[in-house]
Amino acid sequence: MDRDLENEVQIQITEAIKQHDIAAFHRIVDSHPEWPTHDNCLGYPHDIAAYRLDTFKAFVARFPQTKDWHCGHSGNPVGLAALVRDVELLRALLEDVGCCANKGWFYYRPVRHPSLVFLFPPSRCC
Repeated sequence: MDRDLENEVQIQITEAIKQHDIAAFHRIVDSHPEWPTHDNCLGYPHDIAAYRLDTFKAFVARFPQTKDWHCGHSGNPVGLAALVRDVELLRALLEDVGCCANKGWFYYRPVRHPSLVFLFPPSRCC
């Protein structure tokens, strides 16, 4: 796959995810089985997919190597759900998606890091 087509597929996938169009996402992935040629192509669409459980589940189902990936300074979905104590989302990520509970990160730190507990104490999130 040449670089221009690879970039175009990434743009199409990212747009489908932004529109929450999971059917279009699957159609695009199915029509380009050679994509991605390397994992770097998955970074941006992964980070966009991580904002919603339905898109994240679809993305991880197609690209399972990304389920515990870090989204930069915002951490990863497990870390964000744990940080704000969203038990329903956390349960879905662990049970339905298969994310690892010990890989919860936020702002380049494990969620259990003392500085994050200080910034986001339980009383502020309940």
